[in-house]
Amino acid sequence: KTMVIVVEDGTGLSTANSYESVAGADAYFSIIPMYSDTWADYSQQVKENKLQLATRVLDARTNWEGSKYVETSALRWPRSGVADRDGISVDTDVVPVAVKAAVCELIRILDAEDITSGQDIERLKFLKVDVLELEYQEGDSQSRIPDYIDYVLAGLGSFLSGGRMTFNRIKKA
Repeated sequence: KTMVIVVEDGTGLSTANSYESVAGADAYFSIIPMYSDTWADYSQQVKENKLQLATRVLDARTNWEGSKYVETSALRWPRSGVADRDGISVDTDVVPVAVKAAVCELIRILDAEDITSGQDIERLKFLKVDVLELEYQEGDSQSRIPDYIDYVLAGLGSFLSGGRMTFNRIKKA
């Protein structure tokens, strides 16, 4: 059974499952020559599914600025205390155009690679700390999330593109 798409309209809908509508994505992709035909060939239902998945991935993997504005909203926007890349406060009753653009860009990325299957750090085979070296399992590579997603979201949040690796401070014995 397929889920009906419910686009967040800035009111904090408890049933929302997408930041962008099919019409909005149609307009966005119409000016991208390397993807417009691919997007146009998808059925309405496939487009809705892709928008919902990209929204889910974006919310799960983005450290958003500010605070969720409506406690009962299904998604993480609308938010309060957020300013865009130009320092202009984002109203609490909107989903910024940049968030919608990030959803569309994620659709293109998800079409090329499944970034939802495990974290890069899980595939790490070898780590040498003295002159740091990383070696991945044969046939594996890190997921390639273009920096463009972070450029699109500048000021609003930052997209986590892979597993995080942290090290404790080294202490002398």
